[in-house]
Amino acid sequence: MYDSTLIWFGLIFLFLFLEMGHPGLLYFLSFSCGALCSFVATLYGAGVPSQLLLFIAGTCGALLVVHFLINTKKNQLQTPSHRSNLDALIGKKIVVLQSEHDANVWQARVSGQLWLVRCVHDEQLTPGQIVVIVDVQGCHLRVDSIK
Repeated sequence: MYDSTLIWFGLIFLFLFLEMGHPGLLYFLSFSCGALCSFVATLYGAGVPSQLLLFIAGTCGALLVVHFLINTKKNQLQTPSHRSNLDALIGKKIVVLQSEHDANVWQARVSGQLWLVRCVHDEQLTPGQIVVIVDVQGCHLRVDSIK
């Protein structure tokens, strides 16, 4: 009739080939693991129902492993080792300058760029006051005075 050993062996490589076409998903790799379990079962003389059960069990087991690996990597990626762009400004100490046009608008020079500054607690700032950047909101730096 047919040789199930060759079918499972062919499915292993078919799913591996499909995984190469869709990298990063790892679904086809899981199917390939299930087919490998069924291939090994055929070498030991297992029947077709057992082979199908092993295929489903091997695939589900591989999917669970992939799921837990992705979740642990996702948590590691959420905490970067270094801050960049606007996140790098938070926590910097800067000196407040007063605007030439309006006495109620404060500015600060950060890395050579002029930024508008707002106090988090709606306090009055004075020119020359040293403050800490708490947040970046649009094109304004939200700062808090150092006590």
